[in-house]
Amino acid sequence: MGRLILPEKMVKLVNMTKETRYTELGVKFVEHDAPNIQMGDNKMRCVIKETKPGTKFDLFFNKGDQIIAINGNPCTDPRDAAKQLKELVGEFSVKVLRASLTSAVPAKATP
Repeated sequence: MGRLILPEKMVKLVNMTKETRYTELGVKFVEHDAPNIQMGDNKMRCVIKETKPGTKFDLFFNKGDQIIAINGNPCTDPRDAAKQLKELVGEFSVKVLRASLTSAVPAKATP
């Protein structure tokens, strides 16, 4: 079976900075054992459950967005993604599949 190629408009690379290990990014992921509603399967994905208002993730991401990669590393387990984000310091990148382009979730303005 071939690899899924996503249209460029659906995927966005966001560059961010985290000042310290303790800087709160403000993101929670859908539980790892929950079915993936967007894709209609039970594969683990890093889907944003919610963002905390006023945090960096709230500025750039929406509920339902799927994190595809952090610093170029594929994101397949929400627990690992949360751990990796917590430990990051300095500049990093997050590649995201926009929920607004795959579902009815309205998008926030993206700077």
